[in-house]
Amino acid sequence: MLWRFSALLKRCINTSSSRLCKKALDVSADLTELGRTPIAVVSAGVKSILDIGRTLEFLVIWFEPTDADKACKPFLSESWKALSYTSPNLAELCTMNHTLGLPTPTELPRSLEDVLGCVPTLCRPLLEHLHCVVVTLGALGVLVCGEHDAGTVNLQTRKQKRV
Repeated sequence: MLWRFSALLKRCINTSSSRLCKKALDVSADLTELGRTPIAVVSAGVKSILDIGRTLEFLVIWFEPTDADKACKPFLSESWKALSYTSPNLAELCTMNHTLGLPTPTELPRSLEDVLGCVPTLCRPLLEHLHCVVVTLGALGVLVCGEHDAGTVNLQTRKQKRV
C-alpha cells in the first residue's frame, strides 16, 4: 500500500496544478490504509507532505529536526500545526520558537535546574497544536512535554484515538 501512496504523492508534488493534486488525493483506500499504518518514514520531504491537507486527517507526523538550521523549516508556514510529535534538542527548540516569533533565551541553559525552568515555557506554545514534544538533552536524558493524566504523559495522539 505504501508504495502506491508514494507514487501518487510524488506525482502530485511534481504537478504544478493544485486542482489536479486535490483530485488525485481524494481520500482513497490507499490513504486510509496508510492512516492505519503505525509508522511511516518520510525523509527530507516534510513540507511536501504537510502541504497536502487531506493527508493530515489520517497521518500522525513526527518531525525529527537534524540540526538547528533545519529545525525552522516546518515553522515557516502554518503547516507545522499538522505535526503530532517533534523531538528537538534545546537549540532546535529555541530555533522553532524563534521562527514563530516567540521569546527565546539569549543563551542556552546549562544546568538541569535551568533546563527544567526553560523547556516547559518553550514547549507550551507548540503544544497548542502538537501532541507531544520530546526534548533531547544529551547526557541529561529527555524531557517529555504533552498532555498528561495523573502525572503520566499520554503518548497516543488525538488522531490515533479517532481512527
